[in-house]
Amino acid sequence: MNKLFKVFAILLLAATLLSFAGCSGAELPPEDDRTVATVNGKHNVSYDLYKYFYLNYAASYKAEEFEGEKRLETDAEIRTLCKNALVNVFAVVDLAAEYGITVNDASVKESADLVVKEAIDEFGGKAEYAEALTSFHMTDSVFRFMMAVDACEDELYSVLTTGLGVIDNSDETVKNAIKGDEFVRIVQVLVAHDNGFSDDKNRKTAEKVLQLAKDGEDFDKLIANYSNDYSMTKDGYYFTYGYMLDEIEEAAFALKVNEISDIIVTQNGYHIIKRLEKDDDFLATNYASLKAQYESCKFYALIDARAAELDVTLDALANEIDHTLLTEE
Repeated sequence: MNKLFKVFAILLLAATLLSFAGCSGAELPPEDDRTVATVNGKHNVSYDLYKYFYLNYAASYKAEEFEGEKRLETDAEIRTLCKNALVNVFAVVDLAAEYGITVNDASVKESADLVVKEAIDEFGGKAEYAEALTSFHMTDSVFRFMMAVDACEDELYSVLTTGLGVIDNSDETVKNAIKGDEFVRIVQVLVAHDNGFSDDKNRKTAEKVLQLAKDGEDFDKLIANYSNDYSMTKDGYYFTYGYMLDEIEEAAFALKVNEISDIIVTQNGYHIIKRLEKDDDFLATNYASLKAQYESCKFYALIDARAAELDVTLDALANEIDHTLLTEE
């Protein structure tokens, strides 16, 4: 599923970690399939689907951000997030339809039904499943639709990467891409926002690291002493366009081999990256995973391109969905 909206489905499934005490009498949330928006005039967005996105985004804001004049600004931000999520959902639906794949296909519905069955089993029964849906401002129909889109995406991926030539993933093409300018290798020092220190201290730490790097300090030593990136191996990161955060990607491909970046600020923290020469032995050993990354990024580039062609038109009914529903549910 597209990384831009998969998070919501994950949230629902991850709720198995929560305790739903006293929910034995829970029933499935009521459904509201009234249309509140259209995507490019041909895809209808139901009240429940829009509410699902809106309330999950709204829940991440603090209460004071909905007070006074700030309320309108916050509401506009959330509706922009909803628009982006919807165009990414329906970009999959739209592109899949061109290859004869729809959310109503028997195989797609069967896949969605299986996920629902597994969710019910994981939660311990239909009542617990209903409680989980309510907790995430979801209905059964919305969950099934999202899982159907997920299944459409899987089928579309298979079609575009096998036999049609839409995504050229021949070994010759992929190996040339990996060894050439379409892939880059970096290592980084990450001073993470959530490392327990203040933002001011983290920024000063990043500035110190950058100065040490400019003064010729061994970059591996800087990584060992200052980095909060505990997932990076000694080989660093090998990636192509569309794989990393935009800020990291832009900086990495702009560097020459052995050059060090300025401080890059992302949602994760303060980064100082160094571009390295690619290692041929690593490329050979890890070819399968690099090829999969290449295919995936090419696939999502097509989805992103389709999403850029789509627009969302809201009906007046959409205005009835706002942050106040968080307290009403």
